[in-house]
Amino acid sequence: MLSSSRILLILLLAFANSAFAATSAEQCALVNCDCDVFNGSEWQNDCQAKELVIAEQCNSSGGKLQSYCGMHGPAAYPVATSIQQRELNLIPKDNSKSLQKQVETQNWSVNETHKTLRRALELEEFGKAIQLVSLLEKDVVSLYELQKQVVKALLDEKEAKDAKEKASEYAAAGSERAQKLNNFSSELWQKIAVANAVKEQRAYKILSFKMARTAATAFEFSADMYADAKLTETAAKLWQQSAAIAQTLIGWESITDNNPKHVKFYQAQASSRWHRATYYWLRANNQEMVVASSQQAERFSSEQSAKNVMTNVQTDELHTVDQGDMRAIKRGQ
Repeated sequence: MLSSSRILLILLLAFANSAFAATSAEQCALVNCDCDVFNGSEWQNDCQAKELVIAEQCNSSGGKLQSYCGMHGPAAYPVATSIQQRELNLIPKDNSKSLQKQVETQNWSVNETHKTLRRALELEEFGKAIQLVSLLEKDVVSLYELQKQVVKALLDEKEAKDAKEKASEYAAAGSERAQKLNNFSSELWQKIAVANAVKEQRAYKILSFKMARTAATAFEFSADMYADAKLTETAAKLWQQSAAIAQTLIGWESITDNNPKHVKFYQAQASSRWHRATYYWLRANNQEMVVASSQQAERFSSEQSAKNVMTNVQTDELHTVDQGDMRAIKRGQ
């Protein structure tokens, strides 16, 4: 006869298994490549076909996502982009005027973090610099989220013209910052070759990767703001710039750690960003660029499929600094 503790254990295991099954089913149910935005075109058929494959793969692998959407719309999931629309909180926490003041404060914070990072590098305080790059990324994300809330608040206040103008203003400033961050990442990368100490080489490698990823994210944010301003052609160009950084990271990763999962994720990012650019070129009715950008998207999609490694590396893993590297940098080794 089973003891009461044994029965309890069996019940707990059964409950855990059912909860896991429910979670897995929920995960697969989230798959949605936002195909309706293509309005019955051939692109919608391609989008839906890939969406079906992703859902089937997810269900057959116990709820684990195995790949990303191909051609997709702005609300798609899963996509290998920094912007994840389903995770954005677009409910304004205040009125537009108050939110605009918060944007000004956050913009100041981003600039100050960047200045402090530069000073840390001048003093060769590499451990501090790495922490500041992570803070800079968070500051850039917070700024974007506040800007999105400003635009939404203005729309809620029936100020559509002001919302469009503010989105354009934020996008222009953001794209300028993104370019500066991208230039900074190249500057840091070049320092690896001239660094004398191993500690410096490690630090510059970490910093250049983190800065490049932050720049790519900033380009995505600016592209999204331009889309809010109905400037779809400019949005497409900035998505392409974000994709170009992913391509740069593929090259950097290949000649440094050459982690297969990381290489494949950067390939997925390049593909997703080119696909998003294609969507906006379609919106801009530029067929020449639709063909060119979709070919680039498929190129990187084919490359990631050709390698026998998992696609769905977590972005947290890319942003986590190896603790051994961090200790060595702080020790000056």
